[in-house]
Amino acid sequence: MSLPEDDLTCPVCCDIFTDPVLLSCTHSFCRSCLKRCWDTGLRDCPVCRKRASKSSPLSNLALKNLCEALLQVRRQSSVVAEERMNCDLHGEKLKLFCQVDKQPICVVCQCSKLHKTHACSEIEEAALDCKDELTLSLKSLQDKVNCLKRIQRDSEDMLKYIKSQALETKRFIKSQFEQLHQVLYQEETARLAAVIKEEEEKIAGMKDKVKEHSAEVMSLTETISIIQEQLKEDNMVLLKNFKATQDSYSKQPSYCPDNPERFHISAEVVAMTTIGSGSHHWVVETGSNQDWLLGVASLSAPRNTEISARPENGFWTLCFRDGEFR
Repeated sequence: MSLPEDDLTCPVCCDIFTDPVLLSCTHSFCRSCLKRCWDTGLRDCPVCRKRASKSSPLSNLALKNLCEALLQVRRQSSVVAEERMNCDLHGEKLKLFCQVDKQPICVVCQCSKLHKTHACSEIEEAALDCKDELTLSLKSLQDKVNCLKRIQRDSEDMLKYIKSQALETKRFIKSQFEQLHQVLYQEETARLAAVIKEEEEKIAGMKDKVKEHSAEVMSLTETISIIQEQLKEDNMVLLKNFKATQDSYSKQPSYCPDNPERFHISAEVVAMTTIGSGSHHWVVETGSNQDWLLGVASLSAPRNTEISARPENGFWTLCFRDGEFR
């Protein structure tokens, strides 16, 4: 219905309108209810007490139709409800509940072959038992739902925790690598600076050596010129000046570099770079040489003493001598 049921209720009898009439004040009443009120002698509205303009009020046809429609719906609902309470097979009222088949039955059904041996109970008792069972099932299901909700909340919390930990770990890794990059950059800068410094020092040293060698070349050139001049002199002059001439070139300095790594006693040749770790190999052309030695020496190996090239002395070598490797 389009109107609430309260709007279809008579304010006097508090029931659905029967043959409703409409007063000039717009209030409606059952015709019989209004007649009883007016039998007292006063012809006013029972609700607002306004004097009625007509002694015979008009019927409220629209309201009457609505009320009749509502009553029709009620009657139909009552019939359906009554049919629902009757057995579909026998038309008898459903008074029993079959405990085996779990369904309402009538007394005729109880005597039939289908239910004759089945335990039955009254509808009201069975309804109470079913309600108790459903209540327990409902509680169990509600407990399960609550448990699942707790698990869901815990899972969501764990998901947030995992994301938080992952974010924290990412930040930590990023921070560590930033620090590592900074350390590597500083180490790179320091090593490059050391290489540049070493390069500058070596270049400066080599320039000094070049100057020294240039001076030595000039000195030797002068000595050569003197010797050539002496060779042109007669024998007596040559012999008189021989000692002085000999002293001038015999006192020339050695041109081998004075490095602390250099071996001063034996004829070892030291490589330009040192080795700290790793695997290394060398390709050496020995030609027809039948006596040679190749290996590595520790930084602490003696340089100024003649000593055998053995591991206990800081040497690890491969030697070819007397036609065999040692």
